[in-house]
Amino acid sequence: MAHPFEKEYRMSGAIHFPELTVVVVTYQSQTITPHIAQTLANYANVTIVDNASSDGTADTLARLLPHATLIRNTTNVGFG
Repeated sequence: MAHPFEKEYRMSGAIHFPELTVVVVTYQSQTITPHIAQTLANYANVTIVDNASSDGTADTLARLLPHATLIRNTTNVGFG
């Protein structure tokens, strides 16, 4: 079964899907930071919102995902 977008985005024999931006909110996530970076490495548009982590999460993600947009909140404003 074809993907629902296939008909609209078929160009030159290849399927092109709409652009996707991945947004990740972090707080004190240093222990899973390498896993986050590995998962997101192939996405072109990544935005990370760090909620004032004090464990180095934001610095590590900035180093591992230099193409990502990193927003460093000065307080933990939560996920909502």
